[in-house]
This record gives sequence, structure tokens and C-alpha cells, in this order.
Amino acid sequence: MPPALAGNDLATPQICDDIELQSPEQTEDQRKFDLSLADTFIFKSISVATRQTYSIAIKSFFVFVKHMNPTQVTSQHVIAYRDHLINNKKSANTVALKLSILRSFYDYLIADGHLECNPASTRLVPTPPTPDTPAGRALTPKEVRYLLSGPNRSTPEGARDHALMLL
Repeated sequence: MPPALAGNDLATPQICDDIELQSPEQTEDQRKFDLSLADTFIFKSISVATRQTYSIAIKSFFVFVKHMNPTQVTSQHVIAYRDHLINNKKSANTVALKLSILRSFYDYLIADGHLECNPASTRLVPTPPTPDTPAGRALTPKEVRYLLSGPNRSTPEGARDHALMLL
């Protein structure tokens, strides 16, 4: 474990107010983010798609903060990242997902004894409001007929699938 992350035995998430987040004796290399630190967190998920989503979200954040060590990240960095996503026309749902992944990653680091506080806490970094209505459009009658014609209704599975689609 890098020295920058060693020696913290607190496992309770706290909000980062005026907590000193970095040790003054760190070298430049120790201040850089090592993606292998995120591997254990990422690979906790069974789903390949979830692992990819987590990996991309964590990598993109740490690229944004120039590979800063997680112990140096403040809520201001997370707010700047959130605003960057919004300014680059990412949907509110995408921004909320990426921030949720960051919060979970920091909660993992806290539980694992690497940090004392979560700079991505919702109390410090509010997410943009997400729409209540689903995005997209309704299927046209032609698309519905095409979809319903898919299952082979002469088989039990096809009859089941057709019945489920009618609901």
C-alpha cells in the first residue's frame, strides 16, 4: 500500500471539512493515483458491464484531476468534475451515476482504512436533479406489431414471451 494511504484505521465515513488530507513528506510519485487501488473495488461486482462502468467512471475522474492521489481530492475537485460533466452536455442521470460511483469508491477507501472522509459526499457535492419522466419515445404501432411477431407462439416459451409482451 502506498505510504500516502497507510496508517488510517477509521472506517466511518466523515465529511471532509478541514481535515488535512495529505502528508507533507509525500513524494510526487506518492501523490499520483494508482489505478490498481481501484481494482479491488471494481472487481467486487460480478457483472462485467458494471465493472466496465465503474472503471470508466473512476478513470475519467482521476484523469480530470490529473491522477491526483485520492487522499488529496477535496469536494472542490468533485464539484469541478460535476460541473465539467454538466458543461459537456452529459445528462443528469449520467452525472448522478458517475458521482454515485465516486461516492461508493470513496466509501470503500474509508472502509478499507485508506481515508477518513468522503469528498464526494452528497452533503458536499449535490447531484443535479434527474428527470422523473423516462427519456426516449413510444413505439409506433408498426414497431409494436413487429415486436409481437417475434416469439414463436407454437412453443410454450414463445407463448409465454408473447403473453408477457402484451402486458
